[in-house]
Amino acid sequence: MYLRIEQIKEDGLALEFEEKSEVFPVLSEMIKQGECKFIAPIRTALRAIRIDDMIEIKGKITTLVRLPCGRCLKDYETPLKSRIDLTYVHRIPGLQEDEEQDEVEISAAEMGLVYFEGEDINLQDGVQEQVIMALPVKTLCSENCKGFHKIPQRISTSPNVHSIQILDAEWKKLKLSSAVPCTAVSKGVIINDLSAYAESPMK
Repeated sequence: MYLRIEQIKEDGLALEFEEKSEVFPVLSEMIKQGECKFIAPIRTALRAIRIDDMIEIKGKITTLVRLPCGRCLKDYETPLKSRIDLTYVHRIPGLQEDEEQDEVEISAAEMGLVYFEGEDINLQDGVQEQVIMALPVKTLCSENCKGFHKIPQRISTSPNVHSIQILDAEWKKLKLSSAVPCTAVSKGVIINDLSAYAESPMK
């Protein structure tokens, strides 16, 4: 995703890109970790305008992403839309090896500027950042999602051990018997020691 500076005319330059999510290293890692899955290409429509030594990039990014619901854990699909508004500026020559360069870059970042070198601008990092920022902090398949309604009954026939059966969403009916492993599940939390429950079963 490169923009060549010499192609920008006085009235600007319109650009369109369509890339797979795997092209973006951070997004690719998120996919591997199971945090999300992009089921459509990442489409970017931009307009570049040159103002002296600065290049202003404005446009929009769209895609379709699959996320796990934070309540019921089921996957759901949702469109992702984001605006991109970045200003690129040539790196100041002669300061690359100087401590002053770090101070200049910090000041540039505070002003919302992005440095570039040469005659091309790599837009990949800028687009990737906007996509990540557009991902919802709280994933929810719907406003009416009620989360887990029922937890599957877990039973083991192993001898001389205790078992727990979870029968409803509120986990109100919790029973102990003499035939389940020491490891059980209560309200979604693994319990490794059931000895405290053996003498006084919960009702």
